[in-house]
Amino acid sequence: MGNEVKLEPCPNLWCVVNDPYVIGPDMRAESYAARCKCGIWGPERGTETEAIAAWNTRPSSDQAGQLAEALERLILEHGMSYPMRRGALANARAALAHYRQANASGTKEEHEG
Repeated sequence: MGNEVKLEPCPNLWCVVNDPYVIGPDMRAESYAARCKCGIWGPERGTETEAIAAWNTRPSSDQAGQLAEALERLILEHGMSYPMRRGALANARAALAHYRQANASGTKEEHEG
């Protein structure tokens, strides 16, 4: 099929696999979802086309930055063991810095849904 919609790369900044695919429906679920072999799942949808569209939807840099800041606040406010908190906080800060830099430079392509 020449008009087949292609899956965008995995949105996980730390994904080293980058092998997204669509699953469903099966005996456990009547819906479709895109996922990556790294473990990230996209939203479940009623059709394969809808699942691909949901996977391909990305937040703007502003939205992503707000999410990273919210994650940072949650990590600091709620209990985690120190090694887990330190790693999660470092990842949240790295994501926040990535999106702030992309937004400031204007070089990152934004996918808004």
